[in-house]
Amino acid sequence: MAVKQCCRNCHFLVKQHWAVPEAPQLYWTAAEREEGKLASGWYRARCAKGIWSARSPHESLESELSQHRKDCYFTEFQEGMASSTAEDLEERKRADRKWRRTHRLAKWALGVSIVAVLVSAGSCAAAVWDTAATEQTVAEEQFDDE
Repeated sequence: MAVKQCCRNCHFLVKQHWAVPEAPQLYWTAAEREEGKLASGWYRARCAKGIWSARSPHESLESELSQHRKDCYFTEFQEGMASSTAEDLEERKRADRKWRRTHRLAKWALGVSIVAVLVSAGSCAAAVWDTAATEQTVAEEQFDDE
């Protein structure tokens, strides 16, 4: 079953101490993700990639956590996965999307090229046909004159 793409299920959902911004970011526990709120009031929720950040530790997070963001770094949360691994997976996913887009554009361009060649070949064939028909008419007129 596919996981819903929202912040609650994202690997980059972290909590940061609100009074000490230099403190390391911590991942949410499974229980915190399920409930949609932090166990301690000393932390505020945020995206490790900087997409969003709660303004205060007491802010309601339900709408933030359930929101689907189109242009974000969503990587499905997996307990125990290192953040560097999650970043590598996210980078690989972006490269794959870019390759798919390029591939789709290349196939489209190839299709347009084939149509252009066929149209060109058709018009050349028509010109040859017209020339041959004209030559045949001229030859018939010359034959009739004799």
